[in-house]
Amino acid sequence: MSVAAGRGCTFVINEYGQLYSWGRNTYSELGLYGSSTGGASDAMHIANPSHLVQFNNTVKMVTANASRAACVLEDSSVWMWGKSNMMPTPRTNKSPRRIPQTNFQGEWPTQVACSARRNYILTD
Repeated sequence: MSVAAGRGCTFVINEYGQLYSWGRNTYSELGLYGSSTGGASDAMHIANPSHLVQFNNTVKMVTANASRAACVLEDSSVWMWGKSNMMPTPRTNKSPRRIPQTNFQGEWPTQVACSARRNYILTD
């Protein structure tokens, strides 16, 4: 089991590799976006843990910050979601997206960390 917490959001990976989230979802930082929130506004508070089913039972590690989160799966794929400060146009409410393996130049991601403005990926 593993836990990660951002400002107002919490994530837990259970012993089966399933990822759950709850808390504030202002920027879709819970990984809940659009229809996965039941059609409700993304800027809401989720009181009960929600299973992020798009990752199945394969989550190896998760990290969170104030407005973004990321995880590494068993196949070493990296997924990120929430607020993006990328220039020229910062965007919010980004749904979980896979970072292309080609970005890692033949290395395999093992860990990821979120800071206030950037995400950091450690490879093997």
